[in-house]
Parts: sequence; C-alpha cells; structure tokens
Amino acid sequence: GAFLLVVATLLFEVYGTSGNDGGTRFAGVLGLNLVFGIAGSICLSRPGLRFVGRSYVAIFALMTPLTFAAAYVFLLRPHGLDVNLAVSAAGIGCILVYGALSVRVESRGYAALALVALPVSFVGMINLVGGMAWEGALLTALPVTFAALPRWSIERWARLYEPLRRRAIFVYAGLASAWTVFNPDTYVGSAALTARHLTAAALGLTLAYVLVAVRERRPWHTQLALAEAGLAYLGVVLRPVLGRRAGPAGVSL
Repeated sequence: GAFLLVVATLLFEVYGTSGNDGGTRFAGVLGLNLVFGIAGSICLSRPGLRFVGRSYVAIFALMTPLTFAAAYVFLLRPHGLDVNLAVSAAGIGCILVYGALSVRVESRGYAALALVALPVSFVGMINLVGGMAWEGALLTALPVTFAALPRWSIERWARLYEPLRRRAIFVYAGLASAWTVFNPDTYVGSAALTARHLTAAALGLTLAYVLVAVRERRPWHTQLALAEAGLAYLGVVLRPVLGRRAGPAGVSL
C-alpha cells in the first residue's frame, strides 16, 4: 500500500491534470504527507501501536522528497525558479527531516537517507553558481569533512552516525571520483583545463585519505593516499605541457 501510494503521488505530479490551481494541488500532496507524519508520531508514543507508527513514519519519509517535488512543480516552476535552487533546498529539507527521524526512532536507515540527501543538496548548490566543470573536485569536500569530523559528543548521535561516518567517507570519495571521470563538463575547454579539474579532484581525495590514514592507521588507507597523491603529481607535471599544446582559443591541438 505504501509503495502504491508513493507511485500514485509521483504519477499525479508528473501527469496529473486538474482544474484546481497549483496551490490546491500542492496542498493535497502536503496534507496527505502530514497526515501520515502526525499519525505516525502519535502512534509511536503508544507502545501497542509502535509498529503502526513506524510504518506511518516510513511512508512520511518516503513521501517527503515527493512533497518537495510537488512544491517545485505546482508552485515554484511556473514562476521561473531555478531548478538547482529547488534541488538544493529540497536536499537541505530532507537532511533535516531524516536527521530528526533518525534521532526520534533511533534508526540508522534514516541517518543513511540524510547522508544520501547531503550530496544531492551540495550538487544543487554547485550548479546554482555555475561550477558544473568543478563538481567532482568540489565533491571531495564531503569526504574531507567527514574524515576530519571528531567523534560525536552526544552518545545517542554517536551510536547512530559513527558507523555511517566511516562508510560515508569512502562512498563520497567514490562518488567524487566517478563524477570527475564521467562528468562531460570536466572535459570542456582545453586539455590543460581538464588536467586542472582532474588534479584538483585528486588533491582533495589525497587529503581525505591522509586524514583517514592518520585516524585509522590502516596500511590500505595509506596506499590509497599515496595513489591519489601520485595522480595529483602527474596532473601538476602534465598541465604545463598540455597548456603549451593548446591553441590561442584554448582548444587542444
């Protein structure tokens, strides 16, 4: 039933037609989601209905991104709002909602969803300022930040997020690597500029792996740091050579 509800909401947003204005249609999606959220919160406070409460809260969590999408489709897009701003704001909203739910029901699943929403919001911010070519390099800020974070001082938060923090470092590092390599914008411009994009990403990943190696003291972390440092050094060495081979318009010859 929850799956069908989510699918129905998605279809309503994409294909739905109605004589009502956008505000009314958004209010319908928002009201439906709030019903499940409020009902789930009430049921969680009663031991006999805790399972029902967790189910309703899960539906509320799954519907949250669709509610933000409905706000954009029905209210904001007709007024010309930049989609990147909407994605960034929706990502921040999901982080707050999932973070609060993870603490409320002590669930690592919601904590993981909050960590998934983080790069979505971050990419939206990058695109908003026109940094598409630097997305991969800028995404390395996430593994660097998580590698530098101290242990959570609140025990409840540490129990939820500390195991995920260590995994998130390498997930974000892999995401930054893949985004750098497979993003077409990385290769826009001269070969020297492309080398600059790749070098910046390699330097960011080197810093992340160095911080992890210092903290965890495992040999393979050090090996990863050395590998990324080698790639960064290669990019620094080759960039002047590639720059000399570029034409006056910045196009590689």
